[in-house]
Amino acid sequence: MNCLCEIPATIGSFSLLQELNLNGNGLEDSYICCLTTLPASLGALTNLKELHLEGNQLSSLPIEIGFLSQLQILKANNNRLSSIPSSIGDCKSLAEVVFWSPVELCIHTHFIMSGKYHFGWRTFLHACGCNI
Repeated sequence: MNCLCEIPATIGSFSLLQELNLNGNGLEDSYICCLTTLPASLGALTNLKELHLEGNQLSSLPIEIGFLSQLQILKANNNRLSSIPSSIGDCKSLAEVVFWSPVELCIHTHFIMSGKYHFGWRTFLHACGCNI
């Protein structure tokens, strides 16, 4: 378990990064979690294939996530997400998306059904426990 409170904007300079694991940024045996936001510069990680954000206190994802054209796996379960940016529909390589959480999550119908936000037949969306 980590205790990261902030991801520096300079993370975007790691353009060759293929996997980023920011899971569990809280204090051990506690519900206190420091990581609540992600920098917009995350969108500069254009070679990123896997993004793991489980077990934080994120309330939103930056709209720049749509620039992650190589992203195949996005796991953001156990956060405080209340919505997903529509720009995620631009992540054409997504094959697995996991958002399960005990809090209310609004996934708009157009996110799943419309042509612009269609990820293809390979995509696995797991939103168990969300009040969709």
